[in-house]
Amino acid sequence: MSKNQNYFIWDFLRHLEATMFQRLLNKNIFIVFMNGKNSLRSYATLRNSSIKMKIMEAPAITPKTYQHKNLELGRALSPHLTIYKPQLTSMMSITLRMTGFALGVATWAIGLTSLWGSHKMEDYVEKLKTLPMNDYGWMAVKTVLGFPFSFHLVAGARHLLFDTARLMEIKQFYATGYAALVLSAIMAIAIGMVVPLKGEERQ
Repeated sequence: MSKNQNYFIWDFLRHLEATMFQRLLNKNIFIVFMNGKNSLRSYATLRNSSIKMKIMEAPAITPKTYQHKNLELGRALSPHLTIYKPQLTSMMSITLRMTGFALGVATWAIGLTSLWGSHKMEDYVEKLKTLPMNDYGWMAVKTVLGFPFSFHLVAGARHLLFDTARLMEIKQFYATGYAALVLSAIMAIAIGMVVPLKGEERQ
């Protein structure tokens, strides 16, 4: 054996636990280093039977994300809307975000249409007035279109009150929630009633 191999052997044995090394000696296991090769081969003899050991590469493991593991196991995402009972607080929170998104899209659509459209917004409004619809139909349309604005305004003010650490009790949550729904509906109906009744002259 070369000098480097001797150093390697003693360094290897020095790091073995004392109990493990004693077991190796009791079982008459000999570690042999083969000259002329870079790899280490271990030969063991135990009770007149030989066991040949060799170094094998570990199988490649493909990393998986948390979402991929859940999909393979068939786990549902959490939180999942289908396993929770609808509540006033959660439904109002979701509706607040949906109305905010709708108002944002409408604002961008009107602005971009006015900027790059072939006609002015007044032209589109005049075309809408020519549709075969009576005053009550227009009232219903304007009420539906006005509800996202009224709800987002009232519910947003309600959340601003929550930011001041007020009305944080469960009963207060529900009381302010029902009040916000009623006030939003009244405001939406008021917006719809801007349309004059049938037979009256449009301003």
